[in-house]
Amino acid sequence: MKINSYLIMLILIFLRLVSVETVGAEMGGGNQLHSKVIYAFWPYWIDPSLYEPDWSVLNYVAYHSWDANSNGTLNIPSNINRFNTVKKLAHNNNVKIIISVKNFDMDTLDNIFAYHRDDLSNNISNNLQMYGADGVNLDFEFPRTINHYTDTSNKDLFEDLMKKIYAKVKSKNPDYYISINIAGSIEDVYRNANLSNYTDVVFLRGYNYHWSNSSRTGSPSPYNSIVNSVNDLKNYYPSNKIILGLYLSGYDWPSETEESGSNITGSGIDISMKNAIANADTYGRFWDYNSRTPYYKYYNNMTWHQVWYEDEQSLEIKLDYIKSENIGIGIWALGYEGNNASIWKIVREKIFISSTELPNKPLKDPKIIGFELAIFLIILLGLLICILIRVDLINKKKVINKNK
Repeated sequence: MKINSYLIMLILIFLRLVSVETVGAEMGGGNQLHSKVIYAFWPYWIDPSLYEPDWSVLNYVAYHSWDANSNGTLNIPSNINRFNTVKKLAHNNNVKIIISVKNFDMDTLDNIFAYHRDDLSNNISNNLQMYGADGVNLDFEFPRTINHYTDTSNKDLFEDLMKKIYAKVKSKNPDYYISINIAGSIEDVYRNANLSNYTDVVFLRGYNYHWSNSSRTGSPSPYNSIVNSVNDLKNYYPSNKIILGLYLSGYDWPSETEESGSNITGSGIDISMKNAIANADTYGRFWDYNSRTPYYKYYNNMTWHQVWYEDEQSLEIKLDYIKSENIGIGIWALGYEGNNASIWKIVREKIFISSTELPNKPLKDPKIIGFELAIFLIILLGLLICILIRVDLINKKKVINKNK
């Protein structure tokens, strides 16, 4: 009876361990690791022979961009060889390469949504296979609420488009990674919880709250506005599917005065974070406590200019927020920080346990982790049973010898 009691106890302990560890791996592991996922865009104008990111902290690189046409066809990047080079570099570093499909024209988007959902789905699937990519990102900006051609809701039409893309792409390879870009204002088309069923992640553009044609100077990425956008987005998408896009850039505006929030007298010009940081050393860096971002100002040709941008301090604040919310990190755009930029060291320190503990990418499937653990416990249980049986036989032999 003693051996049976031991066996029953071992089996109960084993079942408890398997239940806790495998469920924890499937349900908790993904969320716990998601804040370590870094999804960055590589614009086609960044030359990989002149720039190299810190591949060791990247998980996904989306190459910008394939252009979507009104009939659902796609125009490939003009220099496809550059894409192939970036793809090879990414894969050599165990990073997934994504094709970014974009369109910013309302009429074109309406036409696609209304009449060419199947065409676009098929062409995305074909391009993924043709160019050896690992997933697709949809960057459809400024979509109308009501479709110009059908006079119906674009929210419903876009949901059907995403449903078709998801079915088509995942049928070819269930590991293809699907994402959509969403502005901080969260246009009506994207205020749809059903879209979460047809996308792996959503990339929230945490920038352009002030942009080139704004009326006043100000931060493109004000902290409180970003927090409000994330909270709003959570009404439609779970936290583990949200990636907050950080802005490695800024705007240089001509302004009426040198005071922050001044009226703008002309369109702003993009400036990379690398150049803005260097210029601030020359002109003097100021800190805006409301937006928690830096800026500098200078006088040229009888005109004041204000340059609002991101640097290590402002990005570190946002990385702390990302960590606290357990959401993903997005980057627009690789190359704007320059080679050997200190921002990657900050990413490691904030997101990883230590500066040397980097994830073994691609991150291991939690289900595989649970399966391997179960196998290990089965082997361990078997060994323990053998030991107990052996001990029991020895004890029985001693009893028999004693009775003799």
